[in-house]
Amino acid sequence: MELLADEEFRRGFNLKGLNSIRDGHGAIKSFRLGERTPKWFLCQWNSRHNLIDGNFTVEDGKYNICDESKSLTVINNRKLVFELDAGKEYSAPRKESEAWPHLLIEQEITANNAVKDLKKIICHARFKLLEFTNFMDGEKEYHAAQFVWVLTLKDCNPKSPSFNSFIWVVFCPFDSRYELVPLFTQQDKALPDGEFIYSFAGKDFMPKSLWDGEETEVNFDLYPRIPHILETAQSKGFMTGSKAKDLVVSSTNMGFEITGTYKCRVSVEDLKIITE
Repeated sequence: MELLADEEFRRGFNLKGLNSIRDGHGAIKSFRLGERTPKWFLCQWNSRHNLIDGNFTVEDGKYNICDESKSLTVINNRKLVFELDAGKEYSAPRKESEAWPHLLIEQEITANNAVKDLKKIICHARFKLLEFTNFMDGEKEYHAAQFVWVLTLKDCNPKSPSFNSFIWVVFCPFDSRYELVPLFTQQDKALPDGEFIYSFAGKDFMPKSLWDGEETEVNFDLYPRIPHILETAQSKGFMTGSKAKDLVVSSTNMGFEITGTYKCRVSVEDLKIITE
């Protein structure tokens, strides 16, 4: 079974605002192809520019949504090209406490997603680094260009003490600080009451670095890793009332988070989440 709806991006995207607290999570605009409602959201958290005022162009075999700093292109219903130019987002090097721009696609997952009913959760995509430009002078450890793929594991048992809590499960195919990213686990500090992040080491899910300039395929079964992910979260004080049978794969998002002054472009093909 395929967990993603409209995996070929034929319906377009609904756009979210610039700030989740101020703007909420509803659509502020629809970049729609045809009459059907898009299944995907396009997220632009903390950007200086707003895609609500951007351009939406449709050509034979592709379409593009862009503004001064951000661009998403869909080619032949199978290839995505993300571009975020943070040189047009920051007027000065970002301080550690400041927010950072995002360009993400996102989808809620609501069917056939209960972990207790599954045997496999295959996360598949092919990634390629197309461009990276560094405008920084005097970088800090918190300055990075990251391309991430995130799935959420959510406790959906109303009787659980951790009902509605969730874990951000992260694959990071590109981080400008590393050849392959190290394992990373901590609370999400982007929000005041952030949930737990479990970010896999790059060597666990990808065969080679994107710095090589060649396409890299990710074909990773998340299912057997879930007990360890939950155990790690609980050892840090998160999801302490949850059991693996309480969990569902509740959403996914993918794209850029750029915390320094960099320009980056990445392509993604054959994005799928397949279960058995």
